[in-house]
Amino acid sequence: MRMGIVLAVAGAALLLAAGGLFMLRPPTIAAAVLASRYGGPPSQFLKLAAGTVARYQDFPADAGQTGDALVLLHGGAMSLESWTPWIARLRGTRRIVAIDLPGHGLTGATAENDYGVEAMAAFVRAVIDTLGLQGGVVVAGHSMGGHVAWRFALRHASLVRKLVLVAPGGLAAPGGPQAQAIKLALLPGGSWVLRLAVSRARLAEGLKRVFHDPALVTDEMIERNWMMSRRAGSMDATIARLQAPSFEPAAIARLGELKMPLLLLWGRDDVVFPISLARAITQAVPSVHLVSYEGCGHFPHEERPDETTRELRLFLQRDE
Repeated sequence: MRMGIVLAVAGAALLLAAGGLFMLRPPTIAAAVLASRYGGPPSQFLKLAAGTVARYQDFPADAGQTGDALVLLHGGAMSLESWTPWIARLRGTRRIVAIDLPGHGLTGATAENDYGVEAMAAFVRAVIDTLGLQGGVVVAGHSMGGHVAWRFALRHASLVRKLVLVAPGGLAAPGGPQAQAIKLALLPGGSWVLRLAVSRARLAEGLKRVFHDPALVTDEMIERNWMMSRRAGSMDATIARLQAPSFEPAAIARLGELKMPLLLLWGRDDVVFPISLARAITQAVPSVHLVSYEGCGHFPHEERPDETTRELRLFLQRDE
């Protein structure tokens, strides 16, 4: 009897503690509030047929400049601002469209509530079609966005003229912290633990771990990503994305179907997706050109913007 009382009291204490932690969760931020802070020009918004409102930035080519439009897809837990260094260096050379993917940035949660890679590829196609880019595009993706990019290219080979992958995902089962988060998200009640564990300090620590030089992670970057991660619905979307398959051997087996010119950029000190994963692409795709960077982590486009855009320019100019 006494043991039962002890257990009941302990259970009540745990419930109270959990409730206290729940109350301490950072509050969500309304989409309108974030849009007023981060959604001004050059950002634009379009409503897709299913009802999702997508955020994008669209930069026209200068007069006399030709070439297929460049579509930019950011990595997981990031936003289109991740491409700011590339846009600053390439702006005007061709049309450039950067997109906030589902569950991220100011696009946030979608009407479909599906955050698997195929659903994201379908979202990209919807944005491209709505913007009138059906004539052919160059698709560039980083990390998760790289996974979306090569899966998109498999689905729409006739639309993708060239493909640029920056430390892309989807080539192996995730390891490290990402694997731990996925495992936790799949456990009963694990999603609540993830919700309670999120904090600005952990976000900052995570970013600094994946950049080779932590000094490149600015307070502005941390604050923007922290604010956007608290958009109403975005945490639910993140958990749904973690629960969706992120590595499918059947898709890997189709890499050889990618016949378009492919540029592969990778940091040699990438702790998220080690450069050894590049072999999956270089062995399967004869048209691939791999460029790697010493002293560079998971974000070559942000850590080495001058070098990566120089390589990208050469790649885009070939056969145009």
